[in-house]
Amino acid sequence: EGVGWEVGPTGAPVLGDVLARFDCRIDSIVEAGDHRMLLARVLGHFSQPGSPLLFAGGRFRGLSDAPVNNA
Repeated sequence: EGVGWEVGPTGAPVLGDVLARFDCRIDSIVEAGDHRMLLARVLGHFSQPGSPLLFAGGRFRGLSDAPVNNA
């Protein structure tokens, strides 16, 4: 609720108001120890310029590694 989205090429919901997004179809699932890797084919993509927001070390950050105000 409150987050914009649209339907991607595969029929999956994709978020709006983002810098980049990919709509993919899973081609295979590979067992890797106690993990699974999904190998997917990109069916649609979108990107626009902007400064990405990262979450690392329990905080939101920009690419310069300076903390970003997440208020």
